[in-house]
This record gives sequence, C-alpha cells and structure tokens, in this order.
Amino acid sequence: MNDWKRHFGDFGGRAYLDCAAQGPFPRDVSEEIQRQLRLKEHPEEIGPDLFERLPERAAVAAARLLGCHPSSMTFGSGASHGLNAAALGLPLRDGDEVLVGRGEFPAVVLPFVNLAPAGVRVRFVHPGAGGRHVAADDFIAAFSPKTRAVAVSLVAFATGYRIDLDRLGEACRERGIFLVVDGSQGIGGIEFRVADHPVDVLAVSGYKWLFGPYGTGLTYISPRVLDRLRVAVVNWQTVEGAAQLNRPFDYALRFREGACRFDAPQRASFLNLGGFAASMEFLARVRVSTIEAHATRHPGLGLFHVDAHADLRPAYEGFTWSHASIMDNVVERIPQVSRLVQVGIRDLCEEEHERIAASGGRIRTFFDSELAEARFAGETWGQQVLRIVETLPADVYVTFDVDGLDPTLCPHTGTKVPGGLSFQMATALLAAVVRSGRRIVGFDLTEVVPAGDGTEWDENVAARLLYKLIGWTLIGNLASTRARDRGDNT
Repeated sequence: MNDWKRHFGDFGGRAYLDCAAQGPFPRDVSEEIQRQLRLKEHPEEIGPDLFERLPERAAVAAARLLGCHPSSMTFGSGASHGLNAAALGLPLRDGDEVLVGRGEFPAVVLPFVNLAPAGVRVRFVHPGAGGRHVAADDFIAAFSPKTRAVAVSLVAFATGYRIDLDRLGEACRERGIFLVVDGSQGIGGIEFRVADHPVDVLAVSGYKWLFGPYGTGLTYISPRVLDRLRVAVVNWQTVEGAAQLNRPFDYALRFREGACRFDAPQRASFLNLGGFAASMEFLARVRVSTIEAHATRHPGLGLFHVDAHADLRPAYEGFTWSHASIMDNVVERIPQVSRLVQVGIRDLCEEEHERIAASGGRIRTFFDSELAEARFAGETWGQQVLRIVETLPADVYVTFDVDGLDPTLCPHTGTKVPGGLSFQMATALLAAVVRSGRRIVGFDLTEVVPAGDGTEWDENVAARLLYKLIGWTLIGNLASTRARDRGDNT
C-alpha cells in the first residue's frame, strides 16, 4: 500500500473512496499540469507542433488503456461529448426508437430525448419480473422493429450494477441495433478492453476513475460504425491540412482519418489534455507497476501466472502496454523477477512460443494440453502440482486471470478458451505453493465479468477464488513471520 500512497496526496489523513464523483490526481498528473501551466505563462515556449502532438499522445495513451487503435479515440469535455456525438451522428430517423433503462443517468438519456423534434422516440425499459436491475435480457425482450439504438451505462451510477455487454451487444449486432455505452463509472476502475466487447460507441468521463482533470473525457468509436456517424459539430483542426497554415485554404470539408473528426474544438487544451494524457499513462502502468513494486521489495521474486493466454507479445496491434503484452513487459522491464511460471496456457502465437523457448528457463510454461496429455497417461494432478511448484522461488506473486479456469466457471469473461483448470485444481495449486514453504507476497485477480443475468455465477466463482487467494496469502505470511520470530529468539 505504501508503494501506491506515494503517488497521491494524503487526503487530509483520511481514506478517499469517492472516485465515482471525482478521482484524485496522481502526482504524475499534478506535475504534468504544472509543466503545461508554464506554457500559458511562457507562450513563447509553445512549439508549432504542440497542437498535433498532444492529441496524438492522448490517443495513444487511451488506446493502450482500452486495447484499441489510437485512430478510434476522440476527446471532449466529458462523457456527454461522446454521447451527444452518438445521438446527433447516428443515422436515426423519424419513427426510430432508442431504448434506455429506467433510472439511467440523465447524461445517457437526454441527448436522445433531444431528438424528439426529429421524430426519434426514447423508450424506457424496466427490470424483469423480480429483478432489481435492468439486465441485458430485459433490453433484448424490449426490442421492437423500431429499435435502432440502445444507450446504457457499463456500471450503473446508483447501484454499481454492471450490465452484460457481451450478451446485449451481440443481440444488438444480430438485429442491426447500435449500442452506445457510458463507461464513466467503470473505465479505470475495472480492466476493460473494447476489442473484447461488441460496443459501437463508448463514452467516458476523464475526471472520475481515470484520474484526469475535470472537463476531460474520451470516446471510443468502433471502426465498424465510424463512417456511418455524421459530424454534427465541425472542428477545423480535424480536417485535412489544418496544420498547414502557410497555405491558402480551399475550405473543403475533408476530415482526417479516424475518430478524431469528432474531437471537441480546441482539442489541444494543454492544461486539460496534457493532464488527461498523463493520468491515462499512469493507469496503463498500474498492473506492471504493481508487480514491479513487489519485485523491488522481494528481489528474486517468482511470478506465478495462471491464464489461458501467454500475454508475451512484445506489442499487440502496435501497443507495447496492451493486456496481451503484460508478461513480456514484466520479463523485459523488471529484472528482479527471477522467473515467470505459467499454468493453463492454451492460446498463444508463434512469436510467444519462441519467446518462451529462448528465455533460457526464465519463463517456464506448463501448457494446458501437455498437462492434460500427461494426466491421460497416468500422472495425477497432485504430482503435476508438485512439479509446477518446484519451479518457483521462495517468494511468489500470483497473477490470476480468471480465464485460466474452465470456461464453465467464467462464461461471461471476454476471452474464453476451451480447457483450463477446475476450481479444485486451481485452489489445490494455490495451497501447494504455501504448503511447500513458499510465500505469496501479493496477487491480482483479473478479467472477472459479472453474469448480469441474476445468477451471479461468475461473481460467485471469482469471490470464492479471491477468498482462497487471500487465505493462502495470509497463511503463508503468518508462517513466515512465526519462523522469523523463532529464529530471532534462538
């Protein structure tokens, strides 16, 4: 905890938990804003390319965070910018209807209510019988031939309910319905890759869980719908040739490639956008930095990685900090990690396989298919567990991606792969680490997606797995403390 406290202020000696309203600035952001503030104090220092470089930097940072291409990002003053861009830009006509959930946040609803003079109707969807939340199935049941769009929050502002975007989005795509999502109460607080979800437009406030300045926001626009959206508010800086002020204007409205055509005017507001870029860069480092903090404190640390994917790509679609590159970043950038041990891996590319083979034993991967074949030949899981644990050093950080489990245990996670561990196999593996005398010094649990259908199945499995992770971490550290105390007393 102390490693992370240094990135923030002291909050007046209190614990601050209200990022749903206003996220705090990390020190990186405060320092960046001070640098940008100097540019207003000394405008002679503003370079001619600042107004191009800053939006590009922000787009790269946002794309790293969301796992998409920078050309899919656009920036404005908040989530309302993207929600209005969708409402005004989507090809909605007289007689079309937009579905929203009863009790939805006004910022999601009102941009579509504003279309009433054009004959577009907003229809509210209520929870199903006995339901407390408007779930994906409630929206799907409400579809009619007139339904052209659904507008919904990823995480409900009043209850924290997270809707099943996969189920809703797939149903929308089957019927040619646009899905517009407000991610303000989720993005930054939960791990989320837009490539894993059938979302057309995702609008996010920058000042909540993204820790950016007030008056910032980002919007992802899927390439599949980009050219179907009309630009309602023209920003002259997003047309071709805007940076070439030494040439005569022909006033032709030819937008640049990508979603930047929807950027709000004065998009390079460096006091805001500079700080926002810094906040997203900070968040993109969090998972790797968490491991790095533990490795710095425990040199020689072993990273125990349970996952369906190797996550060893040097970059994914050009993004070094992609979720698909986390383990590569750890191995490349954190020398204090002495070994990466992977279990459950059953989905990787040739480059990742070569990376493992060339690691000289620093990366030890127990492929799911090889373990299964050995069990078919008579080796027990208990024997395999001992073989796996023997490769770990004394101090261990566990990074557990829930899709390392059998998909029946996490059916709503975004990147399921057949195979994987049963719950008992996974917990036996964690137990064996500690029973061997090794110590779990930290852990993370990722890719958990709530069921959203009232069953709470994914949540139940994840909560029980989290309970086991906490329990075995405490047991191992307690045993280590007792052993040290006995040594001190002899």
